[in-house]
Amino acid sequence: MRGPDTPPRLLTSVEPVYPEDARRHRVSGIVILEIVIEADGRVSAGRVLKPLPFGLTQAAIDAVGKWRYSPPMHQGRPVRALQPVTVNFKPEASK
Repeated sequence: MRGPDTPPRLLTSVEPVYPEDARRHRVSGIVILEIVIEADGRVSAGRVLKPLPFGLTQAAIDAVGKWRYSPPMHQGRPVRALQPVTVNFKPEASK
């Protein structure tokens, strides 16, 4: 569902692992994903809207898959919803 009455709220997140190959090449930028948040707040699926090379896209997918949200609500009931997320990678911040 797009646009639930009450959007999901991020409760817990996991930082992505910065791949060594990306660190060596000093790749930075953002990965943008569109994820499915289930009625229980789990992330169940998604698609890549903006990838990055050297394993950074997969690192973002792996991390976001462990995130937990408050359930999206529509008419007082938990529902599944789509949510865009951005994962930022900076080589100097990932030591």
